[in-house]
Amino acid sequence: MSADSGPTVQARPWGLNPYGVVTILMITSVLSYLDRTLVGLMVDPIRHDLHIGDTQIGLLSGFAVALFYALMGLPFGRWADKHNRKWLIVGGVTAWSLATAAGALTHTFAGLFCARLLVGVGEATMGPAALSLIANLFPKYRLGFALALFSTGITIGNGAAIALGGALVEGLKAATLTLPIIGDVSGWRLVFGIVGLSGLPIAGLIALLVREPPRQTQELAPNLRAVLAQMRDHLPAYGLVMVGYSLMVVMSGAQALWGPAYFHRLHHMPIGQFGPFFGVLMGIGGTVGLLFGGAVSDALTRRGVSAAPARVILVSIILQAPLLIAAYLAKDTGVALAFFGAGVIVLTLNGALQTATFQRVTPPRMLGSVWAIYLIFANLIGGGLGPVLIGGISQHLSPGGERLGQALAVVAVLVLPLAALLVFLALKPLAQGERRVAVS
Repeated sequence: MSADSGPTVQARPWGLNPYGVVTILMITSVLSYLDRTLVGLMVDPIRHDLHIGDTQIGLLSGFAVALFYALMGLPFGRWADKHNRKWLIVGGVTAWSLATAAGALTHTFAGLFCARLLVGVGEATMGPAALSLIANLFPKYRLGFALALFSTGITIGNGAAIALGGALVEGLKAATLTLPIIGDVSGWRLVFGIVGLSGLPIAGLIALLVREPPRQTQELAPNLRAVLAQMRDHLPAYGLVMVGYSLMVVMSGAQALWGPAYFHRLHHMPIGQFGPFFGVLMGIGGTVGLLFGGAVSDALTRRGVSAAPARVILVSIILQAPLLIAAYLAKDTGVALAFFGAGVIVLTLNGALQTATFQRVTPPRMLGSVWAIYLIFANLIGGGLGPVLIGGISQHLSPGGERLGQALAVVAVLVLPLAALLVFLALKPLAQGERRVAVS
């Protein structure tokens, strides 16, 4: 099969056309990020209510979801390579929605931590299954834009989590809902319940509107030993990219998990005021940046540029570092918002291109498993240890969290230059991998 071969983008007899499938998967991704970023939106209300510090908030907002997300990603990736992907997504959406709603019933750190662990289990289904479906629906020369469209769920979801969630927090902070058996539910718990239960109708729509497409090739998916052998034989490409991209994720996750708390604490912006700014920034600016990154990658590919997705990501890392550091150290609120906004838009350039990188160097029936292995690195390093590291440094510098901006700047200085170096070193091995897949 040549590098450009694959299914054509047209209406299919098995259900929605390819762009329709991508759109409904994108909406599901929005829901995923809504659930995932709720803790970051309500850092201080949760911290004060449960009597915990920034380190514990880092565990709740990152590590709890990332742990089971990473552990379950590989089994679910193997499932996506072998079995029905639609029902895997339906089950995952149902599971993480109920787990988010369960967070509304907790009154201890341990209880909320367990609920967030279960959110990670459900969300681990989404990446491998959606990536595998999309790879079946588009030829490689259109895959960058298709993946970018799907990945707009990241930017829209992050924006919606802050904008809509912020409005809910402001509107419901004095509200109390009394339920049979459960009793009173109020404040941040009420937000958890509303957002969590809203996922159940989405799961129903996927079950009704999306059908499992035939795979591009009918051979059996290789076993895990073969997948690991593929990665071992081409370790420079896979290893450098997986670690480099995971370090990049530390800061791309920090803007949603810690950004609202930073502007609330250091610049005294109410969540209700920061929410609309962040919603527009991510929902519009971030989405434009993400689609632009995918379009640039596709244009470079058509011109014969090797490792195009990784090259765009490298530029994104280099540009975002000074912008984010300046944002987190600025004293003036307007200056901080300007640098923060520019940094966030630049970092969204890479949103869809991580998946495109692996797609170009991996045999199709191994893609779900390889992506799941990458998610282990990305979630444990970027999504898990990153928020805890930022929270720990913040709490060390100031127990009350008043030096959160300095903590964010320190971590950016530590991780972004190293991420850029690793991605740069990966360009040649990635180009070799693309040539190998093209002739296979």
